[in-house]
Amino acid sequence: MIPFYEKIEIANKHYLRKKIAINGGFRWAKYRIKRRESVRIIFFLYL
Repeated sequence: MIPFYEKIEIANKHYLRKKIAINGGFRWAKYRIKRRESVRIIFFLYL
């Protein structure tokens, strides 16, 4: 079984690729993730 944090990392990558491709806010998303770690969990929950 994949550890929870690894799941978040994987989910993050896939989710961000989809979401950012739509929003065109790659830099903004990266900034958000660096500033707020909790955003990663939110991304994971939206999958």
